[in-house]
Parts: sequence; C-alpha cells; structure tokens
Amino acid sequence: MKYLKNIRVGLALFFIIATTTLFFELSFLLESNWATSLLSFQFVPSFLKLIRGVSFIAIGFVGFTLLSFILGRWYCSFVCPLGILQDVFIRINKTLFKKRRLKFRYKNSIPWLKHVILVLAILFIVFGSTTIFILLDPYSNYGRIATHIFQPIFLFLNNVTAFIFNKFDNYSVYHIELKAFDLMSFFFAFGIVVLLLWLTNKRGRLFCNTLCPVGAFLSKTSSISLFKLKFVESKCISCSKCEKECKAESIDYKKMQIDFDRCIACFNCVDTCSKKAITYQFVKTKKSKPTDAAKRNSLKTVFAALTALSGLALKIDSESFSSFKSKKPAKSKFPVAPPGAISLEYYKDTCTACHLCISACPTKVIQSTFTEFGIDSMFIPRMNYDVQYCQFECTLCNQICPTGALKPLKLDAKKVTQIGKVTFVKGNCVVSQLEKDCGACAEHCPTKAVKMIPYKGKTDKKLFIPEVDTDLCIGCGACEHPCPVRPHKAIFVESSVNHALAKKPVITSEKQKVQVDEEFPF
Repeated sequence: MKYLKNIRVGLALFFIIATTTLFFELSFLLESNWATSLLSFQFVPSFLKLIRGVSFIAIGFVGFTLLSFILGRWYCSFVCPLGILQDVFIRINKTLFKKRRLKFRYKNSIPWLKHVILVLAILFIVFGSTTIFILLDPYSNYGRIATHIFQPIFLFLNNVTAFIFNKFDNYSVYHIELKAFDLMSFFFAFGIVVLLLWLTNKRGRLFCNTLCPVGAFLSKTSSISLFKLKFVESKCISCSKCEKECKAESIDYKKMQIDFDRCIACFNCVDTCSKKAITYQFVKTKKSKPTDAAKRNSLKTVFAALTALSGLALKIDSESFSSFKSKKPAKSKFPVAPPGAISLEYYKDTCTACHLCISACPTKVIQSTFTEFGIDSMFIPRMNYDVQYCQFECTLCNQICPTGALKPLKLDAKKVTQIGKVTFVKGNCVVSQLEKDCGACAEHCPTKAVKMIPYKGKTDKKLFIPEVDTDLCIGCGACEHPCPVRPHKAIFVESSVNHALAKKPVITSEKQKVQVDEEFPF
C-alpha cells in the first residue's frame, strides 16, 4: 500500500510545477490546448464555468466530487496547488529543523467554522458574488502568490542569467520587464504565505480543514466515501507514528479512529506504519448527525454581517509630469473589464481573481485592483491603460481564463467587442491649449475611431486635432496610453457597463496624412 504515497507525491509535483509555470512569462504554454486542459482540473474554476454555462465538461468540480464519494479527498492532496504548497512548507520545515521535527497530534476540529464558510460561499454565489472564493479559494490564492511573489523571483533570476549570458555574446536568454506587480495584491498574497507558514508549522493542514470552502465541501462528500483508511487493530502496536505524521490531525491512535471529515488522503500514515496496521479499503459508513440549531443560527448571523458590506470603491489616480499640465478631470466612472467579460455584473459574479490573465497578458495592460470594483470584488483585474493598451490581434486572456469570467472570443469577434468608448477632452489637448502638433492617439488607433481633422489656432499655422467616432471604438486604450498629457489625459476610455459590438471600420486605399513637426513637441 505504500505505493499510494509515491503516486500522490508524483502527481502533486506534476500539478504544482505545471500550474506554476502558467503564471510565468512562458506564452507558448498558454497558447496551447495543454494549458486549458490543465486548468480544467481546478475545482472552483470548473464549478463557475459550469454554473455560468461556459462549459458543461467540468472535470475539476464534477470529476473530483464524484471521486470523493469513492476514494476521498484526492483533489486536496493530488491537484490543489495551495494544498500542495502547504505540503512543501511542511517538508521544508522537517528538513531544516530536524532537531525539533514536526510531530502532529490529534486535536479537536473546528467544524462550525468550515460549515459557515461553505454555506456563505454557496449563498454568495446564489446572490451573484464571488467574494468568498476571491478571499479563500485555494487556486485563486495560489494564482496571486504565483503572480506577485513567484513570478518576480523568476524574472529576477531570468534577468540575472540574461545579463551574464549577454556578456559572453549569448542571447538565448533575454531580459523581461516586470509589469504586472501590484502592491496591494502582493501584500495580500504575502499575508496568505505567512499564514500558511505559521499554520503548517503549528497545525499542519488546518487551513484546508477550517478556512477552505473546497475542503469544507469535499469533507462532507468524502466522509461517506466507499474507500477509506482503516485501522487493523490486531496489527497496531500503539507506536503513535501514524498520528505524528498526519498533517490533517485526523488520527487518534489511542482510540484507533480516523476523522474522515479531515482526512485529505495523503497516505503518510500508510507509508510510516511498519506493521501495516493502517490500510486503504472498502468501508461501510454510518449516517452523519444532523446540524444543530445553534450552527444554523451562526450561519445566519455571519451571512447577514458580510452581505451588509458592498459597493465601496477607492480611486487612486497616478500623477506624472509633462510640459503641459491638464486641469479637466478625465477618468472612467467604472473600471474597464477585459474583452469577454460581457458586463461588469457578470464579470464580478464570476471572476475569482486568480490573476492568470494578468500573467498571460503580453502587454500587461491587465492589472490587479484593490477595491475599484467594490469591496466585495477585491483584486479582480481591470484594464490599466497607464501601463499599456490591449493588442488588437490578441485573445490570450480569453483562451486561458479558468472560470469563464472572460468568455472565449474568436479574433474577429474580439476586434469588434466594445469594452468601452473613447472620450475626447478638448480642454486637455495640447493642440488646443499649446497649439502644438501631436496626433499620438490617432496614430495608434487600430479601428480609426480617432482621426485627425484640420484645426486652426491663433497663428497662421494649420494644425490637426483629434475627432472621435464612438461607434468604431472598441475601448482598447491604444489612444489613451500614448497621450502625453498629465495628470489628466486629453483622451480616455469610458468603461462600458455592458459590452456591446462596435461597427467595423471602412478600409480605404488612401492613408490619412497628418502634418506634424519634425521635432516631437514634448
């Protein structure tokens, strides 16, 4: 039976390494079907895809739910990246601190807490909110850790290697700029890492059995699984090795009992028992006791308190300097959601802020937020045109979104998907205020929603000023990003609450000619 642990370790290493690489600058992996297939094994993303009607083949949710009725919580030990990360922390602790080697003990669980979290997660989804999953979903938390902690470390090592190689005229490794770093997301991800380090050192997989909604759900289904770990009383010598190795704190060797609500099927106990006193076999289960009235009342109280929080939005505008400082405010009322989001409401109801789209975006225009979408939708990504603009020929974020928050779009459909509309603020434009040529916005616009028309200032010099056609605009931000005016740009994208279809531009053989100074005025 010891081969069970070896299988678990092998599959766990595969899944955590493969999943982690998706958050690095390895676009060739994200563009393949392999990435989509790998992400389909994640529990919450596949669940959200299923209930939103994006996909009816929910391997992660349906597959592992059914598997838990038969074999137990294999997802938690074999596939869940955050669970595997906790195993890594436990292994590192055992390796570095052999003198005070971790020895777990059977302790009473906190069943009411995981029941509260599970019911809250279900109720929030019913009422159209992913708040609980954003905060506690293991895959989404691992995604933020990979994006804002592991990826910067990877890029630092890559850039050091590139620097050394380039000194020897070897350019097989090249420098990659870090553009997806967000301070608030980093602090949250770092806080989760610190929490997990502390919990794994003190109580093993306590997070999985108290705070994780996936663990709470699978604990109920696996508690009646057909195959379970069981003591062979005639072989047990009460050495307590199995209890000390149980990171779920579910083994009571004195009573020769295993708490199946907490058992995560890691098979460490089977591996450590030299007498083969613990076996994995078909077991008949007893009916579980019903939840008492006190637990139900606590669920109502906590749910009422949490649902009272909504709608808080904090706006932080970046200040920069240029030769001309604009004065008229120019900022979208709502954050701009990426293509495929359908609407702000759908996007907020489906996204769990795993940040895979942030890591995948080639221009890094997709950035993390804090509470721009509201306190109930923290960290879900938005389009940040101060960083870059959306590539006209790219659909990568739609292809890899694991929850269906960004629905798959073919390139032709994406090119006419209107995520926002351009707005021109004449009072901020250098053409009208400084009588200087510019045209940066029109030059970059891929749909010709912005074009330059003749404009006469107070001098005899003929100028050109932007004119916008909102029917052609798709909200890609190619006009807003290069605008040199600060702090308020002369042109910006106003978010579309409901994404619509833009008109296709009329392609002509003649190119628009714009007279500009030989020397750029800024």
